Amino acid sequence: MSQSAGRTHALVLAGGGAYGAYEAGVAQALVTGASPSTDRQPLVPRIVAGTSAGAFNAALFVSAAERGLAAAVDHQTRTWLHDVAGDDGCGNGVFRFRLDATRLVDPRCFEADRALPFVQFAEDAMLLANDLARRALNMCAPDGTIEQRLLELIDVSVLVSTEPFSRVIRRDVAPDSIRRSDHVLQIAATNWKTGALRIFSNDDFSDDKAAGIIRAATAIPGLFPSVDVDGEPYVDASFVLNTPLKQPIDAGADVLHVVYFNPDVDTVPLPRLRNTVSTLNRAVLITLGAMVNRDIEIASRVNLALDVLGKSGGATSAAEARALVHEAGSRRAAGGEASSSHRRVEIHRYHAREPIGPTFRWLSFERDHLERLMAHGFEDAAHHDCRVSRCILAD
Repeated sequence: MSQSAGRTHALVLAGGGAYGAYEAGVAQALVTGASPSTDRQPLVPRIVAGTSAGAFNAALFVSAAERGLAAAVDHQTRTWLHDVAGDDGCGNGVFRFRLDATRLVDPRCFEADRALPFVQFAEDAMLLANDLARRALNMCAPDGTIEQRLLELIDVSVLVSTEPFSRVIRRDVAPDSIRRSDHVLQIAATNWKTGALRIFSNDDFSDDKAAGIIRAATAIPGLFPSVDVDGEPYVDASFVLNTPLKQPIDAGADVLHVVYFNPDVDTVPLPRLRNTVSTLNRAVLITLGAMVNRDIEIASRVNLALDVLGKSGGATSAAEARALVHEAGSRRAAGGEASSSHRRVEIHRYHAREPIGPTFRWLSFERDHLERLMAHGFEDAAHHDCRVSRCILAD
């Protein structure tokens, strides 16, 4: 499993909110050579792909990679433990609730700028008043039922400001470093108007668009507002493509290191009493787990199909070859032979096999919680076992 023989490695980072700290811990183990999946050699990923929190991690990594890969994972670690956790103690570095009166009496919120909490409070009041006025006018619209118009009064995202995250991105993501990097960056986002998936790469990270791309890729629908990029609204792509495998393979990856947090569903006990939170949590785990298992299964079938073709000794007709690989990989082979994108790949998966902490802590950015997640990710990668993790090996 060494990185010899000219194989191209990809680091694939899934979504998960605060559980992105787990990914940072796995990346630390891989890049420092602490994992058996790379024969205890430092991982050198040619491609870094991410969705949601994984998109943020991918951008952090590529931003600092020109200083060396050890510096890249150190940059991830520092960002999560200091800027995301919120060193000043006045909230976290991802979001804040609008009109939070506690910020007006918390001394820590005045250390950087004495007037800022009051300015933010006034701006929040104006924004919410304008939004409420628009929704009140909508109630007077002649179309639609009264029930529908009442439901349209509710929008949780307007109560949440992601301005803290914008500051973190501007501080820790370097668009110029991303543009000139030798590492291929692939960040997934969903067009909120069309539902189409878009992959943003290095050249897309202009100085004026970079922050918007990352904010869009991490905008959880219903909780955080969509973000316009190139005049189109974009949101988190997790429920379309939580673990982007196809894109790194198309870009030439032979070995994929796939990091996602979702624990195996069968390790999450059913609650003693049925409740909405545990039901939603289990539904999310099943959905996201099914997505990554489906994508990895497709790669496994491509390996098997190519193995069958290789052993056929020419007995398989061109039409049969095309049908076999198309059925396995959901993409048609060209010219009667397996196309360059249909080749054997190796996939190592790193994920928590059991829940870490209480249900739904993916929006908890306290430093001690992030430290535990990071340490857990490092340990999982350092003790990676392909038999337990069900790796897909090239042979």
